[in-house]
Amino acid sequence: EFYEGNNCTQKKLGSVDTALHDKQGATWSLNLQQFAGIPMPLVPFVFWRAGGWNDEARSVRVTSKWRNRAEHRRARLTVFDSPNGSTGDDYVRVVVDDVRNLPERGVCVRSFENNFNRDGVRLERYPQNGIDGKISRIETRCDASCVGDKVGPR
Repeated sequence: EFYEGNNCTQKKLGSVDTALHDKQGATWSLNLQQFAGIPMPLVPFVFWRAGGWNDEARSVRVTSKWRNRAEHRRARLTVFDSPNGSTGDDYVRVVVDDVRNLPERGVCVRSFENNFNRDGVRLERYPQNGIDGKISRIETRCDASCVGDKVGPR
């Protein structure tokens, strides 16, 4: 769940559901400049804010509705300053090693600008000139350990 403010505050902007990944779609990405506010059924992106949210997100809450399942599930979320996913500008990876370790409330990554490593969620930063409030692309990746697993709707 992405938020407009730091510390998972202010308006909820949208969410990503990595449970929809499969062998054909281990990676999903979305250019927020192109798809501003357009609901996209049957893909993992859900928008709560009409009009889109390019250059608005400052924090993210990592949750899992699959916490109590026995299957291992590792996922990675990458947010980019660049709408085309260039690594020449700021980008950040949020890595979840195992959703079974997430607390019930989830884990709030309070800012994309600060180091973070708690409850199986860690932030890998590749800074240039700042990324909070400048996110223009989101990419989710289901690592090899979860491709084809039984977690999530089919």
